[in-house]
Amino acid sequence: MSDILNKILAVKQEEIAAARREEPLEALREAAAWAPPPRDFIGAIRDRIAAGRPAVIAEIKKASPSKGVLRADFRPAGIARSYEQGGAACLSVLTDRQFFQGAPEYLREARDACALPVLRKDFIVDPYQIYEARVMGADAILLIVAAFELPAHAAATAAPDQHPAAVGAPEPPPSPWGRGVGGEGTPPSPWGRGAGGEGSGRRLYNPANLHHAKELRAHMTDAENRLWQALRAQRFAGWKFRRQEPLGPYIADFVCHEARLIVEVDGGQHAQSARDEARDRWFAEHGYRVLRYWNNEVLVQTDAVLEHLLAALPPHPSPHGGGEYNVAALRELEAVAHALGMAVLVEVHDADELTAALQLETPLIGINNRNLRTFETRLETTLELLPRIAPPPSRGAGPVKGTALPSPQGGGAGGEGGRIVVTESGILAPEHVALMRAHGVHAFLVGEAFMRAADPGAELVRLFGL
Repeated sequence: MSDILNKILAVKQEEIAAARREEPLEALREAAAWAPPPRDFIGAIRDRIAAGRPAVIAEIKKASPSKGVLRADFRPAGIARSYEQGGAACLSVLTDRQFFQGAPEYLREARDACALPVLRKDFIVDPYQIYEARVMGADAILLIVAAFELPAHAAATAAPDQHPAAVGAPEPPPSPWGRGVGGEGTPPSPWGRGAGGEGSGRRLYNPANLHHAKELRAHMTDAENRLWQALRAQRFAGWKFRRQEPLGPYIADFVCHEARLIVEVDGGQHAQSARDEARDRWFAEHGYRVLRYWNNEVLVQTDAVLEHLLAALPPHPSPHGGGEYNVAALRELEAVAHALGMAVLVEVHDADELTAALQLETPLIGINNRNLRTFETRLETTLELLPRIAPPPSRGAGPVKGTALPSPQGGGAGGEGGRIVVTESGILAPEHVALMRAHGVHAFLVGEAFMRAADPGAELVRLFGL
């Protein structure tokens, strides 16, 4: 990991701690539940590609640590309108203050000025930042694999059930949210992906269920308490379970979002319950398996119940299965975003980082052509990594909505539900665009070239021939 990235991540931990003191996670989470529906970031990209056009994520960035101020006359709303008129598919807005002179207000101003989906570009290492992103209006987030590099000693010694936090970050305390939304967070959204496609704009749950869930947690039955003692705090073979978790119109007793497994503990009143059958059907339609146990089974045959539950779980993924990166933390943050109906662009710089990124569900794979250590930019980085990219695995919920043209490399666009490679950095001339498109790469994230132009939208038209 580069020195500048280490420095940025250390500052991020300080910023997150200060923000938590000012606004607790639970309050932020509730605000996110009432935020306007997200715009379909992935769909916007797929639609452009399906129409045979380049899908441009146009960036709004005032400065960078290596280049200094890029645009002195910086008006996010005007830039956003210019990009929209120039044919951009989506926006990317820097919100980091200290290193990029960005701000959350810039994202709000840009999104309010146009109809394009917007990515919050920042150094996301904590679920709190994802809730912040949704509250400020973001429709997508960026996850940078390099920010999740494990220290050498942790990579060598971490057990499969250990999930180290991002580099330089202490393990956060348990969140009032569950796994999936938040390192501890919320579930992969049945309304964001399973039903209607990512960014469909439908809410994950009825916000009123938040208060009901709190009451249920405070008044758990003896059987629920017995099972929770075995499941809590990632004690159960390293899997994270959440208790009394709002999910769609229901509140599930216990949920492991990573394994897409729900555990219900029932009393005699649930025998042959039509309501439970409808509930189970709804969960199944949204990619979750349901295990049901009677109260007396949990209380009298606890070990047998736990053995049965363990057998129902898949082999636990290694937290550093992709090179020496904390894949588990990346998955958790991805699940937080998906639960809120947001898209995820995962960014890589080399083959090891790509190995980790491909273990996520998101179809958006950003390949940054700029070397983090030397700052050298090589377009060949994207071309060299293309053959390693295949369509994403199907885990639980179906693919996000939208269609795409087949890619000659199996990576550029990928086919319906397939991977979408987004090439980043170094796209400065029409011949660079032509090179990428000739190799099946049709999505681009461009910032600096536009920010230095008098009219960013006109430069977009010139560069991409739109």
